[in-house]
Amino acid sequence: MTLALRVSNSQKAGLGHFNRCLSIRDRIEFKVVWFLDFKSSYYKGLIKKEDIIYYEKDKSSCLKLVAYLKKSKASLVLVDSNYIVESTINELSALTKTVVLTDKVIDCEANLIVSSHNLKIKKKKGLLLGPKYALISRKLKRKYILRKKKKEILLSMGAVDSKGFTLIVVKTLIDVLKHINHDFRITILLSNFSPIIEDVRKLINKNKNFSLIVDIKDISSFYKKVDLAIGSLGVSFLERLYVGIPNLILIQNDIQMNLIRYWNKKKCAKIITKLDTNFSEIVLNFLYAHKIHNTFVENGKKLVDGKGTDRVLKNILELYQND
Repeated sequence: MTLALRVSNSQKAGLGHFNRCLSIRDRIEFKVVWFLDFKSSYYKGLIKKEDIIYYEKDKSSCLKLVAYLKKSKASLVLVDSNYIVESTINELSALTKTVVLTDKVIDCEANLIVSSHNLKIKKKKGLLLGPKYALISRKLKRKYILRKKKKEILLSMGAVDSKGFTLIVVKTLIDVLKHINHDFRITILLSNFSPIIEDVRKLINKNKNFSLIVDIKDISSFYKKVDLAIGSLGVSFLERLYVGIPNLILIQNDIQMNLIRYWNKKKCAKIITKLDTNFSEIVLNFLYAHKIHNTFVENGKKLVDGKGTDRVLKNILELYQND
């Protein structure tokens, strides 16, 4: 069996799409061929040495993948990108069995559509929807102790955060910390290719409450010491639900805006849709909302049990075997 992965790794896409596919790749032993948006030593270092890597001409292209399928006939294609249009997915589906990982509603002829969100997709079969299918790393371990006094805060608005939400939150936290008598420590996570990384460094320079980690190697060990997280509605959010970390979520784009009704209903995070004048007050209240935090943690653990990747992989293998 050969699995072809067409994965978004452009700067605007961030690391989430790649990490989801990596969680699947880490559980399989057969041949894997990657098709990425652009060359990067960082991504190449995460991919197993025996895997083959091709680079498309841009983030929406599948020309090399199509050529590969016509010549080599991969057993199955998995697409994880918001930039690959439905007509292209249909073209791939005509060549071989196709699986799509998505965060938005799509209408295509893929054999299997997977989303960790409860999307309203009109398809009679071949659907895996909801947080039970969250694709997270098998390296993550749950933390069982939730301390009452919150000290360690994680700020992660995506590894790239091209829109600069991290800067807005840091400025807010600096203002909040001036008005409270508590020594909170805030750790910011970013990738080295984030366009705002130097601005963040300047902003937190000489501020003992803040630290910056670039391209973190062991997120599982880091999560163990985190009491609260401020982030976005991406793959890392699902990881934190599984681990057991209370989340304050800021909506970054229209795709995430369409998902908030479901997550609000599940009461597993505090979600902010707009950064207005009350943002500082919301952050301050969130830091001390101990009872709410416990509710978030328990509800989050029920939603994401860490077995999502195994469930998805089981369906992928069944799809391959059912010729």
